[in-house]
Amino acid sequence: HQGRTPPCTAAVAEAGISRVAVGHRDPSPEVGGRGLRRLRARGLRVEVGVLEEACRYQHRGFLSCLERGRPWVALKLASALDGRIATSRGESRWITGERSRARVHALRARADAIVVGSGTARMDDPELTARRNGRVVRRPIRVLVDSGLVVPAGRRLYRGRDAASTWVLTAPRAPAARRRQLEARGVRVLSTPRRGRHLDLARALGRLAREGLTSLFVEGGGGLAAALFREGLVDELHWFAAPALIGGDGRPAVAALSLPRLSSRIRFETWSVKRLGEDLYLHGLVARGGEESG
Repeated sequence: HQGRTPPCTAAVAEAGISRVAVGHRDPSPEVGGRGLRRLRARGLRVEVGVLEEACRYQHRGFLSCLERGRPWVALKLASALDGRIATSRGESRWITGERSRARVHALRARADAIVVGSGTARMDDPELTARRNGRVVRRPIRVLVDSGLVVPAGRRLYRGRDAASTWVLTAPRAPAARRRQLEARGVRVLSTPRRGRHLDLARALGRLAREGLTSLFVEGGGGLAAALFREGLVDELHWFAAPALIGGDGRPAVAALSLPRLSSRIRFETWSVKRLGEDLYLHGLVARGGEESG
């Protein structure tokens, strides 16, 4: 099909290529395998499913939007070994080291948008840009989940020309005056239906997909992380753990999940563990379907 770029099948066939290795089929309805059939009709050998798992991961945002109607969600947590992200008074800078923070900025640069909750925006006042050696290298969309529009207008998310790259997910009955104030600065305010006392995050992510976002990098805090886990909306976890303890009165990386039984716990697969300076970096995908045996 003809999208923003023309189909590649004619160019491949005319280039004299005799064999094509395909990672996975394009599930788009407008494609429907026609490109593969066209190549085979031209006499090319076509092998489908080469390194399929790796290719599907590379295209995870596109596939998630197409197959599930929402962006791919990667969650970042940076904590002490006991899973605490801040002291009881909210002090959190810096728990992890420079190498971990540099990796976070590299991960930010790959995402369409960075997502934070209202508590993190108020406490940490983040800029949410991707930086390298102190220089901004990319400015992803910043998505703030703030059902009551309680984050003060003076926070860095709302300042200057960067305000236009901030989107706010809020409840339909959020204060109209605050909404007008933010929109006057160029902020996009997206009304999101509630589900009980909180925003309906599944519908919110569906809205973001329709707005063209395919991959989200969620940076907290613990309440937002727990809400996404409870709704089954986290796909990938990046956990940076510093060799330190904060204690039970510190703020947890993930708030209460209210699991009814141990078999309901959230499990991960395809794990990797690396050292980044003194920190541990754990990366894994959320396991889908089925219960752990044994």
